[in-house]
This record gives sequence, structure tokens and C-alpha cells, in this order.
Amino acid sequence: MDDLRSNQGSVQRGRLRGSVDTTVLQPIMLMLALTGALALAVVSVYGSFAIAVLLIFLLVMGWAAVHQPEIGLLAVIVVMPLETFNQSISLGPFSVVKLIGAGALAAYALHYLVVDRDKWLVNVPQNIYILLLLLAVVLSNLVAVDPQYAIDKTFKLGRMVVFYFLVINVVRTRSILEHVLWAMVIAGFFATFYGFWQYTFAPETLDEMRIQGPYDDSMAYSYSMVVILPMIWYLLTRHTRPLTRFFLATAGLLMMYGVLLSGTRSGILAMVGVVALIALRKRRNMLVNLVILCVLVAAAWLLLPEQVKTRLGLTSETSKAAQQSTERRLSYATFGLEIFLENPFLGTGLGGFASEYGQSIYR
Repeated sequence: MDDLRSNQGSVQRGRLRGSVDTTVLQPIMLMLALTGALALAVVSVYGSFAIAVLLIFLLVMGWAAVHQPEIGLLAVIVVMPLETFNQSISLGPFSVVKLIGAGALAAYALHYLVVDRDKWLVNVPQNIYILLLLLAVVLSNLVAVDPQYAIDKTFKLGRMVVFYFLVINVVRTRSILEHVLWAMVIAGFFATFYGFWQYTFAPETLDEMRIQGPYDDSMAYSYSMVVILPMIWYLLTRHTRPLTRFFLATAGLLMMYGVLLSGTRSGILAMVGVVALIALRKRRNMLVNLVILCVLVAAAWLLLPEQVKTRLGLTSETSKAAQQSTERRLSYATFGLEIFLENPFLGTGLGGFASEYGQSIYR
């Protein structure tokens, strides 16, 4: 009973605190709104009407993201594949994707500190492993061969950890999780669609006719699509509407064919493993799934272009680029073993392999 009274008292204090905060914030918000309206009017008259409209759109989206942080997270997911498209010219090192990510984090911070201050942060056991990883990276910087490179990568890793923090605190329900999965599927579908457009109408932009989509790298594209395939399968098991299932099945088949056209051997191997695991996961329909898998393999063999078959070593000829790629990766493993034996305890720090490999005989 004492605990119950204590909890009720804390809730009442929270409500009282919220009401006081609201009373204080109302005139502040009114002043900010009037100031913003005046600024927009000045921009519209003396500047550009289009910029004023864009600012209004950004303000509305910012307000929505503060009250519903899921919006900011979904926006980051959708635009993430477009990173290579929007490297800024006038914004220095910041791209549009990075600015959207910073905006999503700022919106969540305002949501947590102002809108929903009584919500507790998620206490995930995996956080201890993230902290240990950051600690290991910081210690590795002390023995780094190239300190500037190591510190730069550490900041990038820290940015990724911040997004991990955002995800685990926003995705708290199955409904939000499905929204995230749908955003990733839609982003992957458009990335694949753009890759096919390049393959058909702008083949001169491709290296050895390998699809790369908006990622500007065939391997990055193939890995991203392989990650999305299990999500498509999960959504197929959750939805029964014919149009929804048709879109998911079409997107999955296009992504698998896109991975094949990427000519990335590791990506194709990973895709085969994922599809095989999906086929073998349910014992009740295992035979049917295996038949479908065999049909997909046969269709892939018939539709696979000759240059991809050559790159994969499925013909009597082996492309020179594929052979050089294999030899280079074999040298990675050999040099990695040597550098580990030379520095088995502290290593050479983050980025040490890249710095020393460039001067080694294997290069």
C-alpha cells in the first residue's frame, strides 16, 4: 500500500509539474511562433518565396518529429541509401542525410526532455557491449599508426552508437517495428529500381555492368538488399491482402535479381544462405519451399547475364577483374595474420591495417 501511495504521489507530482511547465511554456511558444512568422514574412518578401515555403515545411515536419520521434527515424531510414546522391557542395562536410539524422536526434531529445519527460530510457543489456566496444576503440587510438584516421573513424562509430540509442528508445512496440521494416523495404525497392534503370538506360555509368543502385558500390548495394530479404519474408507472413503480398513478393524477387546483377560473390553467397534458411525454417512447408527455391535457382541461371556468370566462375573463362579481386582478398588474410603475429596484444590501432597494407609487398 505504501508503494502504491508513493507511485500515485509521483504521478500526481508529474502531472502538476507538467501543468506548471505548460503554463510557463505557452507564452514562450507564442513569442517563438510570432517571431518565426515575422522571419518567414521577411524571407518571403526580401528573399525567396520557395525558401519560405521550404522553411514552413521543415517547421511542420520538425514539430511532428518532436511529438512523434518515429517520423524522424523513418525519414533517416528512407534517405540513407541516397547518401552518395546528396553530398553537399555548400554545406561543407555535411550531407542532407547527416542533417536529417541530426534533426531526428534533436527532435527525439526535445521529445524526451519536454514532451514526454516521464518516460524512462530503455535499459538494454547490450549497452554494456557497446560501451566496451567504444572503450576498446579509444584504447586502440593510443597505439594507432595513423592517429588522424583512427580518431575520425572513432567519431563515426560514436555517431552510429547514437543512432543505435535512438532506435532502441523509439522502437518499443511491434507496430513501430513494422513501420521501420516497411521503410527499409520501400527504400530497398527504390534503390533496386534505380539500379535497374542504370543497367538499362545508363550502362556507361556502371563498372563491368554491375548494379550498384544509389550506393555507388556494388558490394554495399548487395549487402543492404540481403539484409532486407528476411524482413520481406516476415512481412509476408504478417499480411494477407493480395496487393500487399504481391508488392512484397515483387520487391523480394527484384532485390534478389539485383544482388545477382551486382556480381558480388560474397553478397550472392549470403543471399543464397538467407533464402535457404528461410526455406528450411518451417518444417511443415519445407518440401514446398525447397521446390520454390529450386525454381528460383533455375530462373536465376537462365536470366543471369554472361558477364556475371564469368565473374562468378560459372563458365570456362574467368574474368581478369574477378581473378585480381580474389588474389587481393587472399593477400588481405595473409597480411592480416602477419600483422597480428607482430603485434598480438595491442595491435596497430584502428586503421593500422589500411595504413601498413598500403606499404606492404602484398599491395
